[in-house]
Amino acid sequence: MARFWTDCFPWDLEDEGVDAAIGRIKGDLYADDISVLVHSDDFTQRRARSIGEGGRTIRHGAGAHFRANVSHYGSTRIRPLTAPWMKSRDPFGKIARTSESMGVGLILRASCLRNAALVHKHPMAACVDAFGDVSRDRLCPANPDVREFVGAMATDLAESYPAQRVELADVLFETSRDGREASIGVELKGAAQSLQDWCFCPACRQRAADAGCHVDAVLASVQQWLNRAFERTIGGKVDDLNAGIVAAIGDDADLRSYQASRRASERSLIASIHAKLGDTLAISVHDNAELAAIAPIATELGVSLVARYWKPPSASPISGAIEALGGADDVSVRFDAYPPHVESGPALVSAVHDIVAAGHARVGFHADGLLPAPCLDWVRQAVRYARREG
Repeated sequence: MARFWTDCFPWDLEDEGVDAAIGRIKGDLYADDISVLVHSDDFTQRRARSIGEGGRTIRHGAGAHFRANVSHYGSTRIRPLTAPWMKSRDPFGKIARTSESMGVGLILRASCLRNAALVHKHPMAACVDAFGDVSRDRLCPANPDVREFVGAMATDLAESYPAQRVELADVLFETSRDGREASIGVELKGAAQSLQDWCFCPACRQRAADAGCHVDAVLASVQQWLNRAFERTIGGKVDDLNAGIVAAIGDDADLRSYQASRRASERSLIASIHAKLGDTLAISVHDNAELAAIAPIATELGVSLVARYWKPPSASPISGAIEALGGADDVSVRFDAYPPHVESGPALVSAVHDIVAAGHARVGFHADGLLPAPCLDWVRQAVRYARREG
C-alpha cells in the first residue's frame, strides 16, 4: 500500500500548535508522513483558512527554517541564512520530536539553488547570462562553493533530524519557469528560452574550457542566437528559429561541448549528494522541461523522483519519470489539492486512486496551510478511498 504525506510549512504548524497540527494531519487526513519546508527563497502564502493566531497572508524572507549545524559548512564560504521569522526560535526541533513521538514519518523539503538572499550575499556564486547579467536569485551548480554548500546542507539535514527522506528541489541550472517571478518585456520560448538560461559565470567558463571547449566562440554564438530570437518575436516566427538553435547545438562541437559541461556539473553535484544520502535522497520534478534534464541523471544514479501532477495527466512529468526509472515504485506523485489544479473532491479521489493503482509507492498533497477547509475533506476522502480499495 502506498504511503501518503502532506506538505507543511513550519510556521503553519507553529501557529496551529505543533502537537495539535501533526495530530490532526495524522488523524483527520490519514497521513503517514509530513513533508516540511526547511529551506526556501522569498515566500508569500495566502491562507485560505485561519490557522491559530496567525494572519491570513504570510510573507517570509529567503533562508533556512531550521538551525544549521555550522560545523558542516567549514569548506565553503556559503552557509544557510536563518530565515527572519525564526528569530531566536527553533520550531523545527519541536516538529521533529513531535513527529517521531506520534509515529509520523518526517520528510525534509529544501530548495537548493533558488535563493535571492544568498545571491545577494554571495554574488560571485550566482549564475551569469550570455550578456553578463547576474541572476537575481539563482546560484550556479558549477560554482565550487555552491556545490560544497548544497552537499553540506543535505548532510546537515540528514544527520540532525530523523528524516525518512530529504527531498531537494532546484538542483539544476534553470530549466523551469513556473510563474514565481513576474517579468516585464519580451519572453522567449522553447530552445531560445533555454539558451537565455545558459550560465557563463567564471566557474562554468573554466569547467568548459578545461574540457576543451572554445568558450568565447560559444558566448558569441549564444548572443547572436538570442538577439535573433528577440527580433523574431516581433513577427511571431520563432518556431523555425528554435529548430535552428536545436540543430546548431547538435552540429556545433563547441556548443555541444558547453552543453555537455553544464550537464556534467549537474550530474556530479547530484552524484555527490546521493553518495552522502543514498536512498534517503529524492529530487522533485516540476514539469517536463525539468524532467528532460534530470531523467538521465536519475536513471544512471537510481535517484527517486517526486513528480507533480498536472491536468491533463499527459502534461505531467509522471509518465516520463516512470520510463526513466523503469517503474512507478520510485516515482512519488504530488497533487496540488485545490482549484484550479483539482476541480472537485470526486476528481481528486479518482486521480489518487489511479495513481495508487499504477503502483506509485508515495502520494502527497500540497499543502496543508494552503488548503481551504473543503479541500482538506477532499484529501481525507481520497486517502480513505485509496486505502480501502488498495
